[in-house]
Amino acid sequence: MLRALWLIPCFTFASCAAPAQTQQVAVCRPDGVEPAQLGIGPLEFSPQSFLAGVQTSGPTGGYAIAIQLNETGAARLATLTREQLSQPVDLKLDDDVIASPVVHTPILDGRILIAGDFTRFTVTEIVERLAPPCEPEEDTAQ
Repeated sequence: MLRALWLIPCFTFASCAAPAQTQQVAVCRPDGVEPAQLGIGPLEFSPQSFLAGVQTSGPTGGYAIAIQLNETGAARLATLTREQLSQPVDLKLDDDVIASPVVHTPILDGRILIAGDFTRFTVTEIVERLAPPCEPEEDTAQ
């Protein structure tokens, strides 16, 4: 299902300074959607070490994956991105490489944005696998 992403030719991977007119959409992992392990280059991140969301921007409503790492993850990513400037770094879900964005700037704050020619469906599908489980709905029928 995610293998189709390998055909997307252009990705960016940079510090996530949110431009004007952006909105981050909270996403949770529905029942039946298997969680994924996030990998960036040789680094692996446990689900407890980051938050992932769908980000939209601009008047055309382009879609991107926004990730916020915790303090430890941010320090590890800062080291990696300093060493890999102008180089591609694989972004993986489990063992599947979904993108190989080029590092344009060192990412020092743990906030990253993976943008490309994504559809809303594709971005949501990826973020759902990285997101925490959805809270069960309360039964309001009495």
